[in-house]
Amino acid sequence: MAASALTREARLGSYEIVRMFGAPREEVFAAWVTPGRLARWFGPRFTAAPVERIVLDARRGGAWQVTLTAEEGFEVTFDGAYREVS
Repeated sequence: MAASALTREARLGSYEIVRMFGAPREEVFAAWVTPGRLARWFGPRFTAAPVERIVLDARRGGAWQVTLTAEEGFEVTFDGAYREVS
């Protein structure tokens, strides 16, 4: 079973996502930094994250961007920068 927590520091505009998975650390890391894997689970079930719309430069200072799509032309893009990768 996975346990989750989400915290946000408003003045810095940063988020921290913490989740415990019953899987090897390497597999969980790969799910966050490999576009094909991220596309399988990122976003609500009614959306898709097309691999060609995912950018993951998983290094300190690197950028990430994921565009979710859905029916009737729905589209939303999330982006940010990696502050720490470990």
